[in-house]
Amino acid sequence: MLLRDPIFGHGELPEYESQYVKKNAYADNIGIAMLRSQTENREQKDQIQAVVRYGSHGYAHGHFDRTNLLSVMRYGRSFYNPEHVWWGYPHFMYKFYVQNSMTKNMVVVDEKLQVPSNSKRLLFYSGKALQAAAVETNELSEFTEPIVQKRVMGVTDDYIVLFDYLKGEREHQYDSLFQIKGFKGIRADELEYMRHTSQFTEDPLSDGQFIPDCSWYQVQGTSAASFETIFGEGEDLRGTRTFHNTPGSLKKDVHTAWPPKSVQIVGRAAEDHGYYIPLEYKVEADGEVKASGGFGSWLLAEGTCDIDIRGARQLRLKVRNGPIYTEQKYPRKTKQGLFWGEACVVTDDGAKINLSELALVYDNVDQGHGIGKDYEGGRVTIIGNEYPHALPASPVDHDREGVITVSLAGLNAVRFVGLIGADAFPGEEAQRRMTYAVRTYGKIARYITVIEPFEAQSVIDSVKAADENTVEVKLKDGRTQIITVGHIESGDVSVQLTEYRDGCIVRKETASGVGLP
Repeated sequence: MLLRDPIFGHGELPEYESQYVKKNAYADNIGIAMLRSQTENREQKDQIQAVVRYGSHGYAHGHFDRTNLLSVMRYGRSFYNPEHVWWGYPHFMYKFYVQNSMTKNMVVVDEKLQVPSNSKRLLFYSGKALQAAAVETNELSEFTEPIVQKRVMGVTDDYIVLFDYLKGEREHQYDSLFQIKGFKGIRADELEYMRHTSQFTEDPLSDGQFIPDCSWYQVQGTSAASFETIFGEGEDLRGTRTFHNTPGSLKKDVHTAWPPKSVQIVGRAAEDHGYYIPLEYKVEADGEVKASGGFGSWLLAEGTCDIDIRGARQLRLKVRNGPIYTEQKYPRKTKQGLFWGEACVVTDDGAKINLSELALVYDNVDQGHGIGKDYEGGRVTIIGNEYPHALPASPVDHDREGVITVSLAGLNAVRFVGLIGADAFPGEEAQRRMTYAVRTYGKIARYITVIEPFEAQSVIDSVKAADENTVEVKLKDGRTQIITVGHIESGDVSVQLTEYRDGCIVRKETASGVGLP
């Protein structure tokens, strides 16, 4: 007698290979469209899979992510998911950062998050050389006039192409964002380094405040930002949330073909590495407390002091490292991560002397990897600024103060300037996840972005836009592909791919309609 489980049915299922793993698909009820390249004689794991979001609720418990490039997978490896940076549900960063539009792969307006509004699919096409989908959402933010936002995504044999269109009634700031690990650099027709800022913005109402250590560039012409995420041997998945990736590399070049002029920003995504440390500090001159304070040190916290020490013979920097508490009020020891990022004296002739240059006496201070190195041997950064002369300050025994003592004899010191905080990104930083932004301004924003995910060698030779609707991609094997989006301003969206070799058309395909996959 054959027994069947009343819930799970047969204990052994017949061998079956589904053909759906090769096809494109969409689901209007949850608002995702998934496209897969259909290259002949290629293993399925080597095909490109890309997903675009358009649901009204938002993916993964209500994220504000309509038009988000939700996923790109190839070779069994994934570069992104909605919870790639995870702070947990109880933490305020879930609402302040994790769910919000600044953590997504989409165009963001004025650094604001989307509000829930109607969205719809305008195009879905399954072909041979080209797979395509287009989505639209309206009324991007209730704190501005209604803004229309559309994204058209095409997947070819070798790359993904995105056409973005946004329109408002007033001038706005637009940032085309990508969140990718392993930044390698930017190359462009013209590239000029502008500046470094500690944060993407200091606006306390913007999620961009949580993106530290930002480098800014002025770009003209086509640009390409390169990334490489490593899985398996050599991987560094600290601060990220991804599972079941096939060992190896997933490289990604992000080509911005349009706009022809932009400001580009690269900053660190606000990964959670567990650095939230209650601290108290004192600065004593000849035993007299000249400055003191206490705060919870984390990604965006620092304490500063600038005090008069005229006539003082000795300086003491005292730090106490407190615990954090569980929901049941049990104390938990915090990590080693505190530093005097800046610690210097100013002499009566205006000279500045870093304490790191003087003879220091440590009592109950974990000296870690020494001056200017964090407790895992990396740079010391506090709110996105690097401090090469930083003094490690975490106590060895957290039940006692850690004390650094320095003699001021013969220095004629008149002031002490100090800054204390936690290094929130410990150790090697090559595999940190970065927020990459391409910024432009206007009533209307247009972007053309070509994304090539590859394992070893890129197949793209060059990318160049003819205008805001057309991009030319030259491949290293001699083919040239021209992709054109049509009627993106209206609802009748189409995408056309024309491929040339030696000046002759070898294939042509047009994506249109909203038919079944």
